Amino acid sequence: MANKNTGYKRIKLLIFFGVIVYAGITFFNQQFLISNQLGKQNELLAKETEIKQEIVSSQSQLDYIGSDSYVIKEARERLGWMFGDETKYVEVPSTQTGGQQ
Repeated sequence: MANKNTGYKRIKLLIFFGVIVYAGITFFNQQFLISNQLGKQNELLAKETEIKQEIVSSQSQLDYIGSDSYVIKEARERLGWMFGDETKYVEVPSTQTGGQQ
């Protein structure tokens, strides 16, 4: 009978240690997974911040493109337009004038 009780005690002890080892392995595995997920979350938050800044920049650029000052600037630069009371001066390089002044 004493031999039978010690057999059960050993089995209970082995089961107990097995459960403890399993719980420890599971705990450390979960900690590893959580740290990986936190790293991914931080990367995504950084990307989100970068994209928000890009949106703000694009919005300000879009606002500028719709403004009168942008239209006037582009008309002057690309099309060469001027207001009626303005005089346009063109600088001629000295190589085209033959070096004479």
